[in-house]
Amino acid sequence: MKRLQIIVGGVLLLGWLVVHVTRAKEPSYQGRTLTSYLAGPWVQVDGPQQENPHYGPDEKAIRAIGTNGIPTLLRLIQAHDPPWKAKLISWLKRQHMVHIDIQDATERRDLGILGFSILGEEAKSAVPDLVILIHGRDPAVRTKAVRCLSSIHPGKETLVPIMVQLLRDPQPEVQDVAGWALYLDYPEEAEKAGVHKMIPELKTPATNTVEAGTP
Repeated sequence: MKRLQIIVGGVLLLGWLVVHVTRAKEPSYQGRTLTSYLAGPWVQVDGPQQENPHYGPDEKAIRAIGTNGIPTLLRLIQAHDPPWKAKLISWLKRQHMVHIDIQDATERRDLGILGFSILGEEAKSAVPDLVILIHGRDPAVRTKAVRCLSSIHPGKETLVPIMVQLLRDPQPEVQDVAGWALYLDYPEEAEKAGVHKMIPELKTPATNTVEAGTP
């Protein structure tokens, strides 16, 4: 039994090392990486990180890293795991012998969005790269890029034309996220562009009229 535990532990360690080694370098602050601060300020060792009562991004540290983290955030929202790596991460997540806090491609993309939302306007230098990603081929990456661009608040002159154009995009998910982004930042422009007709939840409610002589 002990020998089996050693073998399994060795396999788990090897799997973690493979995933860890394939990660790109990223900026750090006080000895921790940007991704670790995005995932949460405390390490949860006895269960999923989401069960940690202190779970949440360390915004102070993320802002301290600042624009130095933009290349990492751009890389995160484009995250893609080859089949072998996706299977390895899935297996590492399913096993219960050793808790390993590791993110798959979907989770890393979400961390990228979180990072841009925290930096906000400070990340405006990333706008050209996000625009390129918005017009790329992968719908998943494109929708993430739209959300990141919206969270940066690049200005009406930049945001509105892009979102209006995306309302006619062949990908429904891209249309939807662009419509919401336009509505949240510029509701009047969204109504002019017909967003309320595209997204039922945003239909303008009927105006309450009051008859003459009503108290």
